[in-house]
Amino acid sequence: MEITFTFILGLLIGLGICAIGRYQVNRKAKHILALLPQRAEFESSLPILSRLRGAVNLLARSHRELEEQLIQLQAAIDIAPIGYLQIDRLNHLLWCNRYSRQLLKIDRWNPDRQRLLLELVRSYELDRLIERTRRKQTPQQQEWVYQSMPFSEETVPFQDYSVTLRASSVPLPEGQVGVFLENRQLLVEAISSRDRVFSDLTHELRTPLTSIYLVAEALQTRVDPSLKMWVDRIVGELDRLIALIKDALDVTQFQHSSEANLDLQPLNLKALLFSVWQTLEPLARQKSLALHYSGEESQQVLGDRDRLVQVFLNILDNSVKYSPDRTTIRVEVTAHGSAETPSNPKYWITINITDSGCGFGESDLERVFERLYRGDPSRQSLVNSSGSDLASPRRGSGLGLTIARQIVLAHGGAISAKNHPETGGAWLQIQLPEFH
Repeated sequence: MEITFTFILGLLIGLGICAIGRYQVNRKAKHILALLPQRAEFESSLPILSRLRGAVNLLARSHRELEEQLIQLQAAIDIAPIGYLQIDRLNHLLWCNRYSRQLLKIDRWNPDRQRLLLELVRSYELDRLIERTRRKQTPQQQEWVYQSMPFSEETVPFQDYSVTLRASSVPLPEGQVGVFLENRQLLVEAISSRDRVFSDLTHELRTPLTSIYLVAEALQTRVDPSLKMWVDRIVGELDRLIALIKDALDVTQFQHSSEANLDLQPLNLKALLFSVWQTLEPLARQKSLALHYSGEESQQVLGDRDRLVQVFLNILDNSVKYSPDRTTIRVEVTAHGSAETPSNPKYWITINITDSGCGFGESDLERVFERLYRGDPSRQSLVNSSGSDLASPRRGSGLGLTIARQIVLAHGGAISAKNHPETGGAWLQIQLPEFH
């Protein structure tokens, strides 16, 4: 009797333990199912373990599909005509496609062996771009001339190699960074060739135009009075052409030797601006325009007087042309410091010049500083209809803002164009080094 009782008790205890174990297994299975995609919870009438088995199979199939898609995407990127690098949080080069290996001359990369990017590519600009992308967690862009450098263990003769690159980087999860590389060398060479042809052409045109001008000027006092009007018109157009040639030569000169042509000295900014305004005042008076200056009276910049006069003359002349009658052109000047290094801080003057005209077209904003770019025809027709453009001492050549940009850059400054949010007119912002 005792044996029977003991057997039954042991059986009941065993069944209880099995029931508790089964309950715990089912609870864990339900918890795992809850973590899986919703589509995995199918055929709820089936036992929980069957459902879990089906969900795991479905998840494994999805994983295989994703792996196949990843392989296909990687194969497409590998043959793409744009370079791609993927760098981990420790700056190891995880993967790079064929084009990037060709651009950067990476011939020692092995996908099965992790190596630091610095061991394969020696580029300060690329390292800084990756660091900036990881720190800011936003896409970044950089353009530079990459020059391949020899590695100490190389035994083959080293060949000089340089190419202009544009890199666009994106932050990736877990501190990784993806970098797309674009070869800009052909574009740079095409622009250089265009500029060279343009420069040669302007040099060739200068001499015959000067000769024609001298002949036309001599004819002004010798022709019949009834024909003098036509000769005067020819002289005026020749003046415009010669001014255009001079502007083109100025652009070329600054592109090749900008700083060497500057006579830097401390200049009172307000006095400089108002001397330019006096030159344009006869035109401004015709439209009842006023100039409003705000800033310190004694504010000084370090610059070349004649060149900065050229900058402000180009900008204010455009403001006079495009401003409606009886409006005000505003010049706001502020000073600020940029302590890049505490021992050697840089101090800048920011000059904002705004008008109340029609502003720049959205498609023109990125191109207003390009050589010979004339902008929206409707904006130009607005000026021509007023007739003020014909009286201006600087009829639009498409080079005014180009020259202004080259001069500002030669001073170590910066210039940008936008539309003012309040007036809707053009807003030119210039930064120049302060005389400090």
